[in-house]
Amino acid sequence: MNMRSSKIESVYWFGRHLYRMHYLSHQVPFQQNDKALNFSRAFCLPAFDASSLNDLLYDHKQPFSFYKQFQVIKRDLVDIKGLLSQQTFQQLSELANQATENTVKISQLINESKIILEKESHEILLFYRLGKHIERLDIQLKLGMSVSNSVTSIAPMIQLLHARGGWGSLSEAWLKFKKFSDMNHFYHFNDQMQCAFEVNHS
Repeated sequence: MNMRSSKIESVYWFGRHLYRMHYLSHQVPFQQNDKALNFSRAFCLPAFDASSLNDLLYDHKQPFSFYKQFQVIKRDLVDIKGLLSQQTFQQLSELANQATENTVKISQLINESKIILEKESHEILLFYRLGKHIERLDIQLKLGMSVSNSVTSIAPMIQLLHARGGWGSLSEAWLKFKKFSDMNHFYHFNDQMQCAFEVNHS
């Protein structure tokens, strides 16, 4: 995989990681034990009620904590720095630094990221949005929620990639997922996404 491909893939993961924290910021603090337990099981977290899950999310040593997840987001930003204008990089970095454990700032970061990235290339915005919506789809599947809105949002982006050429295997995996809409086919789709990044930019 060449350097640009690696950076474009990091844009995709920036979108995924950012949406994960956006969703989580709207769930905390967990107050109902059954809801917290369902969330913990879906994401394989070592928490057994609302209190222990809330503690975990603010424990800096835990991989799924806000703190650790934002360390990943900041690394994503460093990885894609070369694709962004200096102004865009500084704006996103400042927002990320402010947002680490502040749920209001996390929402602001999500809302402003798309506006900021619209100043960059269409390709960057495409992969950011793709990552964001695929993460939403992942969360919906794990929690047993409806995926219809996510599927509708992702479909035209897959069509755009298919039209560029070289993403045929991803399109096929997407069609299979749309037919069955389960975790197994989602994992297969994710595998094909990884392969597509490698094949198209090797």
